[in-house]
Amino acid sequence: MLDALVELQGRGVPVYALLRDYREVNVATVAENARHRGVAATVEQGDAFTDAELAALPRADLVVVSGLHEIVPDDELVRRHMM
Repeated sequence: MLDALVELQGRGVPVYALLRDYREVNVATVAENARHRGVAATVEQGDAFTDAELAALPRADLVVVSGLHEIVPDDELVRRHMM
């Protein structure tokens, strides 16, 4: 994701990126990597399965979900998340 943001910014494409993860250590790592690479992004901790949190997110033109559904053992939760 950071590579894509670096590429877009290098081409002068205006991008607002919100990067979220449920683990604090991952948030800290991504935030540091983004700063190191000069990527303008908001990095925050969040729960992708909490309806209230998802409803509060800004409108998105593109959403990328990576490595989320593979770690959740609750099939019904994943089904609801996809709706």
